[in-house]
Amino acid sequence: MIVQRACVVQIGQSLIGIAGAYTRQVHGLTDLRRAPRAASALLGLFAVRSQVIPIVALEPLLGLPIPKHDFAVQLEFEGRQFGVAIDAALGFVAFEAANAMLEPDLEPICFGAMRYANSTIPLLNLPKVLEQLSAVFAPQSSRVVFVQPTAQVLS
Repeated sequence: MIVQRACVVQIGQSLIGIAGAYTRQVHGLTDLRRAPRAASALLGLFAVRSQVIPIVALEPLLGLPIPKHDFAVQLEFEGRQFGVAIDAALGFVAFEAANAMLEPDLEPICFGAMRYANSTIPLLNLPKVLEQLSAVFAPQSSRVVFVQPTAQVLS
């Protein structure tokens, strides 16, 4: 049995574990800068020391409306830093993986499960989250139409 650490967070009514290896810090979202014309999943930009990180909401990936979030957990995965909007951080805990069926609505962003406070909660799957966010933020392709300029007749 391998014991790992996870940050347990609350998003809406769901508790989710995030691997401790990727979790950097929890921030209050008092100074979130909105990004004009951004995808709904991008809540805004947040200054952390000398850099700016995007803060994203997971609800659009699940087809849910976005509530107001007061906190974000800063993550670093594969060289990318970003924040995920949360309602509360319940702390870091040591855990062992648990076998459990995931709630169908959390399957797009979670894998596996862990035991926490006498219940089983899902673990966030960061590769899946980043893949889905990439699709959300990818520019929509549009057909390019070239128009031949017409010659003007000067009289």
